[in-house]
Amino acid sequence: MSNRLLNAIREISVSSAEAMKPADIFFGVVESASPLVIGIDQKLKLTGEVLILTGAVSNHSVGAELPYGYRDAFISDFDGTSGSCRIRMDLSDEDVTLKTNLEKGEKVILLRALGGQKYIVLDRVVSE
Repeated sequence: MSNRLLNAIREISVSSAEAMKPADIFFGVVESASPLVIGIDQKLKLTGEVLILTGAVSNHSVGAELPYGYRDAFISDFDGTSGSCRIRMDLSDEDVTLKTNLEKGEKVILLRALGGQKYIVLDRVVSE
């Protein structure tokens, strides 16, 4: 094959991949918790319909075996060197609800899905 043909094939391949908008990593800041709005930059604001939330950034319940007498609300604070995390668990029966919804001002890491139509909010950023 000639070099011109190989270069043309490479150019078409790169253009095709760029047009599909493959998955990519972004960082954003929560501008509003309700309704959820995440700003990527000054022009790009992501809202509920394009966001997919993981358990790390949304309230969810998990089953747990709790010793007798530990059914009251439990609050735990963690302060790291570059950030903090506050988890509140409402304990009822044997379900634990982790209240990990995003709050205004938090930095998040996002994965843009193939095609660029959806963004998966992976987790909070605790250090940069």
